[in-house]
Amino acid sequence: MAIGGMALHVRRLPEILAGIRAINEECGVISEVKWSTAKRRRVSVHERYIDYFFELVAEGKIHFHIRFAPFGEYRHGDSGDRGRVDTVSKMYYQMIVHRPIAFYGRHMPIHVHPDHGECTSYLPKIRGAMCAEGYRSKGAKPNCIPILEPRDSRREPFLQLLDVPLGALAALKNQRDLGEVKTALAARVLARTGWDDLDGNSRAVDRRLNIWNVSPKG
Repeated sequence: MAIGGMALHVRRLPEILAGIRAINEECGVISEVKWSTAKRRRVSVHERYIDYFFELVAEGKIHFHIRFAPFGEYRHGDSGDRGRVDTVSKMYYQMIVHRPIAFYGRHMPIHVHPDHGECTSYLPKIRGAMCAEGYRSKGAKPNCIPILEPRDSRREPFLQLLDVPLGALAALKNQRDLGEVKTALAARVLARTGWDDLDGNSRAVDRRLNIWNVSPKG
């Protein structure tokens, strides 16, 4: 299971949104862009998204965090009444506390907008618990996440920009048979990260590009 996030300062929103829209116009995009729809085209919007994403990373305009966990090793019945869904919700909780809250919660308020779905629907209800843990264990400001609101990726360009590299790295980690087009795209993403593989863990100071492999407890 892979979950990930893109962090950026609010002042960057107009600039990055304009960049996404320019790519969509160039490539004739009229529908949602996501990893699962990648296919051969004369001008690949997925290639353009990958290059733009990592240009932003290189310029320090966004940070990228990804968390991998061996989903099949978890006892999903222990997570809650929703089983696997609650396991994923807890993964998001841990990701948010140990990455954006730990990295940015001491300095500024954080607005979190995950892709909406069953696994993220519960997160707004535990926003206060995340803030409390961040204050207690990370030295974050009180109420460090004033807004936690899932959004529909079909109408959220930033979630679409994130989905392409996130989907590519998840596919590589799971060693999926991708076919020619997605194999090339996934290789492009991995090369742009500068990582040799997806098995290690970044240092605590690595905020611009951060990989985290975890193991279930117990």
